[in-house]
Amino acid sequence: MSEPVFWTCDDNAENLCHTDVDEAVDEFLDNFFELREPAAAGMDRMPETITVYGLSRMKLGANEPDADLIVERILEDLDEEMGDPDGGFQPFDAEGEAAVKEKALALVAEIRARYRAWACEQTTTVEVNVKAWIAENHPEWLEGEP
Repeated sequence: MSEPVFWTCDDNAENLCHTDVDEAVDEFLDNFFELREPAAAGMDRMPETITVYGLSRMKLGANEPDADLIVERILEDLDEEMGDPDGGFQPFDAEGEAAVKEKALALVAEIRARYRAWACEQTTTVEVNVKAWIAENHPEWLEGEP
């Protein structure tokens, strides 16, 4: 399992931008208190802990397009424009087709080895103690706490 690249306190987040736990917690708490009241006055309504979700980039699946499919799609496009409308003419001899497919396999392998997906999936969670996090990161929020 790869390390998370994004963190969020929203388990249904569509926009991912926080690259560490503290950024995600900071935004969550800042929004919570800003919308309600000063932090010190709102601590009694804040949960003791919040869950932060770590998301990792997804790996390519085994069912991604293969070389045969890629070659077939390219040939279909070429045949529409340049091929024999009666279908009798073969654009490759057996050796030529085998060589093209071999190169296509190499190309697909290279693309898959270098491709980095944007899509992410939740791979871990971290429970953060709210009061301890605030005391460490924003002690000024606790001023005036009873």
